[in-house]
Amino acid sequence: MPYAVVLEAIGTLETGQFWPCGNSDGDTVKMTAQRFRYRRSGQAGWKSSKVLWKAKVKGKGKPKRIVSDAGVLTIRLQGIDAPELHYPTSTLAVIKKDDQTQAQRRKFLEVNDNYRQCYGKTAAQQLHNLLAGSSKATLRCIFRTKVDEPNDICDVYGRFVGDVIVQLGGKQININQWMLEVGHAFPAFYNSLEADEIEALIGLSKKGRQKAKSVWQCYKNNANDFSVFDFNEVHDKSDREPEATAADCKALLPKFFRRFAAYQVNFASGMFGGTFADYVVQHAKQDQYFDTKEFVDEGPLAALARGLSALFDTAQFHSTQVLAMRPEDMVFREASSTLIDNNNQPVTKW
Repeated sequence: MPYAVVLEAIGTLETGQFWPCGNSDGDTVKMTAQRFRYRRSGQAGWKSSKVLWKAKVKGKGKPKRIVSDAGVLTIRLQGIDAPELHYPTSTLAVIKKDDQTQAQRRKFLEVNDNYRQCYGKTAAQQLHNLLAGSSKATLRCIFRTKVDEPNDICDVYGRFVGDVIVQLGGKQININQWMLEVGHAFPAFYNSLEADEIEALIGLSKKGRQKAKSVWQCYKNNANDFSVFDFNEVHDKSDREPEATAADCKALLPKFFRRFAAYQVNFASGMFGGTFADYVVQHAKQDQYFDTKEFVDEGPLAALARGLSALFDTAQFHSTQVLAMRPEDMVFREASSTLIDNNNQPVTKW
């Protein structure tokens, strides 16, 4: 079923925002919007949308403005997931601050940090190199997303979810697709994507797998190895040195890495005493995924949603601490959020 609306934000992005000049990673973009427009499915003309300038998202934490007073919005590049450059664990304690013992709090503050994955710097640097190659400090860009209703625009963190298109060398480049095609990001699908979009992204990721230097070098045999966590692999804002990707570098799928980092910080601080599989079962209950083939063939309403914990709560994983999984074989369920206006009423019109 086609989407009801195509929404675009027209504006600019700063080419220096990405590491090593800035601190943005390889799958997140900030842009300054000058206007929003939308077009309904089957209609040719664009209409202006004013409702987003003051809108907020009710998701995780307090309601959050999705566009700043300066017109800046944060975009999660749809369909991809780059290795983490600086994943913060400061809000991930499983015990509330007031209920923590002194020893737990002290250890938590000691191990809490912004953790980085192998290839995290490289992915961000390659995106920087692409955009900075224009020799311009700012580039005209378009954010584009296809949705059914305003609630579908943002994730629970208030980030717009969609594609970013820039003009480089006389060509329009979709940077989501570029990151996949050149092998600097993994495919990452959510149930907001249509089947044809997923199939197109799978095709691009196959090209990325063939590149001599890519994130796939760090993901040999589709293996996620959870046996070791490096507490020393953290993001240092003053570090601008290129990444020396070792031959034995191992990168978890970023979604798995985020759960694993949260587990390790809680385990090290004495707030959680079980295994990683136990942690996922107890603290990642909301994480669900579909088998991609089933999702594409049968559609989102008929496909079976599975708990992410089922992947880890197996005898084989308990024994090996290794999960073999192709990223393109999963479609994750997007956590729900609500878009509200300045009067805290749901936004239902454009």
